[in-house]
Amino acid sequence: MPKIREVLGNIFPFMRTRIFAAALLAVFCAVSISAAAFGTTTVRINDDGRQRSILTVDEDLGLVLEHAGVTVSKDDIVTFSGFEDGFAEIDIIRAFEVKVKQQSGVKTLTMAEGTVKDALRMAGIKADAYDNVNYGVFENVVPGMEISYEDVDYEFETKQEPIDFETVTEYSAEIESGKEELVDGSEGIRETTLRHKTVDGAVVETAKISSEVIKQPVSAKKLIGTKVPQRRAGPAGKITVPTGSVPAAVTNSSAVNTISPLMPDTPIDLDENGRPVNYSMLITGK
Repeated sequence: MPKIREVLGNIFPFMRTRIFAAALLAVFCAVSISAAAFGTTTVRINDDGRQRSILTVDEDLGLVLEHAGVTVSKDDIVTFSGFEDGFAEIDIIRAFEVKVKQQSGVKTLTMAEGTVKDALRMAGIKADAYDNVNYGVFENVVPGMEISYEDVDYEFETKQEPIDFETVTEYSAEIESGKEELVDGSEGIRETTLRHKTVDGAVVETAKISSEVIKQPVSAKKLIGTKVPQRRAGPAGKITVPTGSVPAAVTNSSAVNTISPLMPDTPIDLDENGRPVNYSMLITGK
């Protein structure tokens, strides 16, 4: 033990001398000159954020990686700078899994870089501005990302529906009293435009965009005749109505649409043909 201490005590002072430093520098230069003489290159490898350097005499990228004990997959991105002045650099971006979920199922992709839009394209999806995606399409993909996609579409439907017509009753002096005529009506048409929102093919929302009548309905008419047949005039141009010939009243003027704009103080009793029943004579004016 004392001898070891004695030897170390003699060595340490020597290591601190200029002679030792010069000798060490000479050895380093000799190694560098030997490396240059044999074509040795320093290669720095950046492996997904981890760095290491090796010395190699190989010039083939595959051999350099093999010499360094580095394996890559077909989906990894490897960038090689090439050899220049005894130095080279290799950058490796490792691929990772990205999942894309849609109605038909889940697709697992292997990507080293790209955006959400790239991932959708790789999954066979062409997304548009209406579709639902849980990430921005221009976001970069990251390991373990799960992208959810819903196909959203808008469909428009235009339909026409009939508008029922009504039947109105009118009295006509052109039609003989006791007779009726029917004038046909026609249905109208209403056109409505609907917008259906679909998600993955299923309708989830319907909105009415417009609704307009493109054809007005035409009312049917029931025409009741009020024309009185000509009778032989009596003295002074008066026509006497025989007793008992006046029909019984069935309604009055307040319950029907009359041709005359005059409104009597007391409703006038009318028969089933719309003629007054309580009168004693008919003045024709002839």
